[in-house]
Amino acid sequence: MLSIITPFYNAELYIETGAIALFSQLEKYWEWIIINDASIDGSLAIVKGLQQEDKRIKIIDLKENKGQGYARNFALKKAKGDQGFLMM
Repeated sequence: MLSIITPFYNAELYIETGAIALFSQLEKYWEWIIINDASIDGSLAIVKGLQQEDKRIKIIDLKENKGQGYARNFALKKAKGDQGFLMM
């Protein structure tokens, strides 16, 4: 399994386009860990909608903005990938 880790902050204009590109390139053994770093726009609602379409998407919702480094490290602890990680 491949783990894809994507932290985001206020990315409602880009997150869905990124998801479409990602889905078109991957096979079936993957997980996508998306970390909301306390966004204040509609990003979280968009990724929750994506999660309804594909249960391989896991959402981590940080209540306080911690920055990309913290978000990535937090997600690495949750990742189950054994073939590596892809950070976006």
